[in-house]
Amino acid sequence: MAVAANLLGDRWTLLILRETFYGGSRFDDLRADLDIPRGILSARLKALVTACLLAKSPYRQGRERVRF
Repeated sequence: MAVAANLLGDRWTLLILRETFYGGSRFDDLRADLDIPRGILSARLKALVTACLLAKSPYRQGRERVRF
């Protein structure tokens, strides 16, 4: 319980999860929709991936580099 409360007790984490449930999947889109600082979003996403609540998947648009 303590681990879940520690991870999900943060306001930003809950908002990020909500956006992903609504279909948000790209870093820049999440950042714009939530108006969240880049560093906070990056840290929260890493924590969610580490906790296996979210997963990274590669994608590429056109000739751009591969992103996750």
